Amino acid sequence: MIDGDSLGHRSYHAMPAVEGAGGRPVGLLVGFANALLASVRATQPRAVIVCMDTRMPSYRHGILPAYQGRREPFAADLREQLDRIPELAEAFGFAAAKLEPWEADDLLATAVTLEEARGGGALVLSSDRDTYQLVSDVTATLHPRPRGVLERIDRAGVRELYG
Repeated sequence: MIDGDSLGHRSYHAMPAVEGAGGRPVGLLVGFANALLASVRATQPRAVIVCMDTRMPSYRHGILPAYQGRREPFAADLREQLDRIPELAEAFGFAAAKLEPWEADDLLATAVTLEEARGGGALVLSSDRDTYQLVSDVTATLHPRPRGVLERIDRAGVRELYG
C-alpha cells in the first residue's frame, strides 16, 4: 500500500527538472515510477494500491479549521504530476485510489483494515510518520531512505522510536 502523495512529493523534490512530450514536467513521475518499481522488486507484494489525496477540505477541517493552514499552495507542475500518479500506477497494472473528500491516509487505513480483516497483513510505503499508527502484528511501514533503502518499521520499531 503506497502513500502516493508522500512518495510523489519526495520524488518531486529529489529529481531534477525533466520534461516530457510537449515540454510537460515529468520529473516527479520518473522518480515515482523508479521508487514504485524498486519497492515492488524488493517486497514482491501480492497486490499494490497507490492511495492519493484529493486536496480538498475534509472532515479534519471541520474539527480543526487551521488544519494544514501553514502549507504553501502547491506549484502548478507539482499538482499536475500528482494528478497523473493514478494513471501511472494503473499503467503498471496496480490499483489506484483517490476518493473525495478523503486523504491518502484515510484510504491507506481503510485498505489496511480490510486486508487485516481478511487475515492478511500489509506493508505501507510512505515517508510520513503518521503511517506508524497503522502498524500492527501483521502490518509494517516502509520508509524510503537515501540510495533506495527501504527502512522497515514494525511494532518493535515504533516502540523503539517512541516508547
